[in-house]
Amino acid sequence: MEGESPYASVSSAPAWRGLLARGALLSACATRLAQLYDLSFAYASVLGALNDLAKAAGAARAAASDGVAVSDAAYRWGGAISEWLDSPDTTAVDERLLLEEALALSATAESVDPFRTLFAAVGELAVGVYGDRWPSPVLRLNDLPAHPRNPPDHYAITAKTTPTDPPAVTLMVHPTGFGPASFAAVPCLLAHECICHVPAKQDRVKNDSRFAEGLMDWTASYVFDASVAHILPDLSEAAKAHSGAFRELFATATTPEGRARRFGHIAANHLVVLTMDDLDVSQAEAERIVARVARDLNCVQAPIDKKDLLTAKLLGLSEPTPLLSDVLKGVRPAADLL
Repeated sequence: MEGESPYASVSSAPAWRGLLARGALLSACATRLAQLYDLSFAYASVLGALNDLAKAAGAARAAASDGVAVSDAAYRWGGAISEWLDSPDTTAVDERLLLEEALALSATAESVDPFRTLFAAVGELAVGVYGDRWPSPVLRLNDLPAHPRNPPDHYAITAKTTPTDPPAVTLMVHPTGFGPASFAAVPCLLAHECICHVPAKQDRVKNDSRFAEGLMDWTASYVFDASVAHILPDLSEAAKAHSGAFRELFATATTPEGRARRFGHIAANHLVVLTMDDLDVSQAEAERIVARVARDLNCVQAPIDKKDLLTAKLLGLSEPTPLLSDVLKGVRPAADLL
């Protein structure tokens, strides 16, 4: 119904309207999100405009419908940007140009669910990877009462996948911190969930798995970086700029999860080198082959501990075994490795 949130997991209809308004305005400015984030550290006007976006989205919580929420937020934010442009202190050429572009883009905001739009784009990517093995997950959205990490960073988002039928991907957002950086990182986060976890066939969820959170994260990163310009052309500049910084939060974490992610990436890169030598192929072709093998392993029903053990064994190889060489060549299935 128009008066309700489309997500049962969002705390209230006003909370949904606030998230929708934020997302709609950020989506409208997709082509300029990278600059809005970067120049917010250089110009008080740009930082002020982003704070005004948050205020406009907050006011939209009281709207009677989704359409009114977005149109009201766009009107309020446009007025605030105009005030910054009228300020005698807003003089720099790049500062004014960016604010003028943001003003024009704000007027194009639509009451289309931006989270579902991003999820559909990443789902298109995953279908290309998994084909008929893709199980078509559902999207859930949660509004978080606090930042998902401590200390807080610029990415007020996290996600999880629940192995139900169909699988459910839950995107969790802390509204107060949800700005250009967070929005730009959502596709990377969803790609991790969709490539690593949605089609996974194993006995249990293991957050410190060297395979699921490491080797498969390398695969998700490889696929996402190669495809983001195709699936999200307007957002691709910001998505590329922030995917690396967002991933770095987990790659440098001194936690079991962080160590698993680093181990899996190292194992994948080691296998790329072995593949180059064994098959006499380029690095690009070797990366494609390793991503294919990882994908196929992810679809094999097997205990996650066996997949983790295989990941560890791969890192210990000085050259591929005859079996591994056949799998890399595509003459034997990846399942034989388990």
